[in-house]
Amino acid sequence: MEFSPDLFTMHLNNDLGHLLGSEKRLEMIGSTRAAAARHQAASIFKKLKVDNSAYLDSVACAKFISSNQKCAQWVNSSASVQDDQLLGDFRKEIYNFWFVRDGSGGSALVSNPGHVLHYAMPGPGAAIGARGGDFYTKLFAGPLTCTRSSLYDEYKRYVSTFPNWAEAERLRSVHYGQGIVVSGSKLSFVPKNDKTSRGICIEPGLNIVFQKGFGDILRTRIRQFYGINLIDQQTRNRKLAQLGSFTGRRVTLDLESASDTISLKMIENFFPPDFVWWLKYLRSPSVELPNGQSEQLNMISSMGNGYTFDLQTIIFTACVVAVYKEAEIPLRFPRGKRLGNFAVNGDDIVVDRRCGRRLCHLLQLLGFTVNREKSFFEGPFRESCGGDYHYGRPIRPYFIKRYDTEHDLYAIINGLNQWSATTGILLPRCIWYLLTLVRWRPIPWYEDDSAGIKTLATDRPKKRHPGFQSGYYYPLVSTASFLSVGSEAVTAPRGAKKRIFNPSGLELACLAGVVRLHKIGIRHDPIRWRQIRRVAPSWEHMGEPVGLIGKSAADRYHASFKRVLSLLVRRDTP
Repeated sequence: MEFSPDLFTMHLNNDLGHLLGSEKRLEMIGSTRAAAARHQAASIFKKLKVDNSAYLDSVACAKFISSNQKCAQWVNSSASVQDDQLLGDFRKEIYNFWFVRDGSGGSALVSNPGHVLHYAMPGPGAAIGARGGDFYTKLFAGPLTCTRSSLYDEYKRYVSTFPNWAEAERLRSVHYGQGIVVSGSKLSFVPKNDKTSRGICIEPGLNIVFQKGFGDILRTRIRQFYGINLIDQQTRNRKLAQLGSFTGRRVTLDLESASDTISLKMIENFFPPDFVWWLKYLRSPSVELPNGQSEQLNMISSMGNGYTFDLQTIIFTACVVAVYKEAEIPLRFPRGKRLGNFAVNGDDIVVDRRCGRRLCHLLQLLGFTVNREKSFFEGPFRESCGGDYHYGRPIRPYFIKRYDTEHDLYAIINGLNQWSATTGILLPRCIWYLLTLVRWRPIPWYEDDSAGIKTLATDRPKKRHPGFQSGYYYPLVSTASFLSVGSEAVTAPRGAKKRIFNPSGLELACLAGVVRLHKIGIRHDPIRWRQIRRVAPSWEHMGEPVGLIGKSAADRYHASFKRVLSLLVRRDTP
């Protein structure tokens, strides 16, 4: 029997029916549980990945083109002295960020290409001309593409100071030539939700190396200057959003297509000239659309560019600083364990309620559009960085992204049980229906959600390992794909592009931690799944749940999860 979305939705509505009634009844049974139920019922298929996504891709493409045209039309629309002062404070903050003060006065954050390449690493995603997405293939076993020949010249000059790297580049260029100059990036799409795809520009390989190096410098400066560590900033955003939903003193903002609406004209108007030069030097000036046409980019960058996320964080943090100064609200930066009184992570913003509207106005002056559906100024609900809160309680819904295979259904069962543990709302009909579609495959709580059904220790298999005296279990795991590194060849898996053997490049890949046990992990479709046997020494060990703050909240969640699993209806294979 296959998964039926209509039948599943019917069971879900039956489970949540007592919480989806009239407003008067909702007030009687508790508004937070009712809000969680409404949120879940409305969002269950919101992020479903559609295989036939031509229409969704066309919607995303049209939106990308519209955003690019909007960037071309940007003008400074300041209409008052107050607006001029606010924009002036924003410009001053950007200048303060870029110029590092030292004993001799101050210097620009980045001064030469070697400084950028010192931090450079290729990303894991696709790149124009690359034969694979791994470190070894991108740098040492395939073409190097760039938008300017000078980028390759700077790269070659830098690697010449490292004998092994210089030899690796020489061997690479023998097979694939010098740097290949291309006009720009290529627009591609990945699934986002049931309304549109997400547009991502695939950058030239060498451009992305420089961009990620430049982005790493910006990220380090963000941490030093603002106290924002983008490694764990999402957690801080969620904490402030949770507090804001409880006290009402913080508001959360989300922007529409923020990465695609950073206008080049706006950047040239407010940023230091040498900052602008670096941004323009490393970016792709044009993009190739899916129909083969080329379009000049009026946005400074897009998703896919290695420094876009860091640049967003800089711009929006500078906006927050400017409006706080205008409102005379003391700035408390999130340094160390101190949470601070604002949070910025890309385009996810949490600020004091007193300046929320003014921040929206400044963002509009800079060419950005606030997403009113995902920004929250009033009421008990706040959302930021994947955390949804109602009166301080987490009510993030579970999103079904795929339901085609057995491991997809396992993930749905575990995800819904975890949602029940968080909200206290049981879904017996949904879980029973899903259990009729899969084989009973109990796994411990710390396993991946798609590996089987997370159960209590009392439901685990009886067979035990004779040496460890721990129980066996049989999860589904994905089969990893990898390049096999031999003494004279690099062997690719069936269906993947062949790689050349570059000894110096492999040595550098080893130093980078990419080669392990003579293997280099790669992304390769389709993903294959198989059943294996493992031993569980601690069946019910659980870490701190994502989105919950503090040991007491985690303990309550664990106790609730045990209760949910104790009610799990066991079904043998149908």
